[in-house]
Amino acid sequence: MLTASFGAQYAENLFILKGAEDYYSGKTTDFGQVGVKALDDHTLRIELVGPTPYLLSLVQHTSWLPVSPAAVLKFGSIDTRDSKWTRAENYVGTGPFKMKNWHPNDVIEVVRNPLYWDAANVKLNGINFYSIENLNTQELAFQAGQLHKTDQVPLDKVPYYLREHPELIRIDPYEGVYFYRINIARKPLDNPKVRLALNLAVDRDAIVKNIRREGEQPATGYTPPGMGEYQPLKKITYDPVRARQLLAEAGYPNGKGFPKFTIHFNTLESHRAIAEAIQQMWKEELNIDVALENQEWKVYLDTQNNKNYDISRSAWIGDFMDPVTFLSMWTTGNGNNNTNWGSPQFDALIEQAARTGDPVRRFEILHDAEAIFLTELPVVLVYWYTNAYLLQPSVQNWNPLVLGDHNYKYIDLKGERDLAK
Repeated sequence: MLTASFGAQYAENLFILKGAEDYYSGKTTDFGQVGVKALDDHTLRIELVGPTPYLLSLVQHTSWLPVSPAAVLKFGSIDTRDSKWTRAENYVGTGPFKMKNWHPNDVIEVVRNPLYWDAANVKLNGINFYSIENLNTQELAFQAGQLHKTDQVPLDKVPYYLREHPELIRIDPYEGVYFYRINIARKPLDNPKVRLALNLAVDRDAIVKNIRREGEQPATGYTPPGMGEYQPLKKITYDPVRARQLLAEAGYPNGKGFPKFTIHFNTLESHRAIAEAIQQMWKEELNIDVALENQEWKVYLDTQNNKNYDISRSAWIGDFMDPVTFLSMWTTGNGNNNTNWGSPQFDALIEQAARTGDPVRRFEILHDAEAIFLTELPVVLVYWYTNAYLLQPSVQNWNPLVLGDHNYKYIDLKGERDLAK
């Protein structure tokens, strides 16, 4: 991951290691200077650049999962993204399940791994992960008994399940934020007053109450609640009067002369509904015209990654339980930034926080960094997530997790005969 040519999106997750960032950036070519070493077959020693209170949460992220160098090198090179080592017949892993089949855009089949260190306590014989993008199709498959769990619930079906089948719907806390990226390289979106006006003209309460209806909270800051002692900031509200004033100060009184731009989003009912609502709000409150563009997932990702957009539908789910998982992505040049925004002052505060051992002081520094971000606003904030999905009562040990990362080792199925007792 620290080989820059590989282009790993989460390489920054390893920058807590001594010397890792220098190796990634090419300041040193000696990997021996990176603070990680296998002392023996069962001991890994890591050296950190500074205090890292979220270490135990961070190492549970997928970027820290081990891979087999022998398998990777046998079927490709270490820095080739499309080598064949990830195919089912070649893949070598360490988890409670092993891959049996992978049919792209259809299903991934896994079966119990007899070589897993705790195989005796793995409950399921196997799992099928189906790729079903359409939520209505997901729900139909669930109702037909073809799925034990859905990814989400169709928006128009949430009230029905809450009213008629509360035993089938789960709405869990979830550490995530829904927002729009703003490409600040495009005029007039390069003006912070315009970006703030766009934020203040969004009625988030109306969106979560009338469109989402899954218990979300309007986002008043970027980092959601639930991150321990780190309190979410309350900087962004619905204030259309102030929004119109800012737009006039930016040279567009009552929207006069404001060029038409486009909200770009990926295919999903809720994304379209939210985009249409914000389109209407900006028209009514600011008198500006916005077009909507729906794109399929891969095209949408390319558009966003290449910064070939005006406003782009986005979201971020925390990778680990610390506010830095939300804030560090906005450092200058970060692979997950994709807005053309950067601030040396913000970057310096994120770096300072990484080297601060006092947890209270560290959160103060991160608050200062987030305040800068919320002043310059390369995003339009919408809401803080919940996680709503359908789950069959036969699924056991599926507990609410704020990051949504379940260890399938512990999941079990209870037979219908048992449920009837």
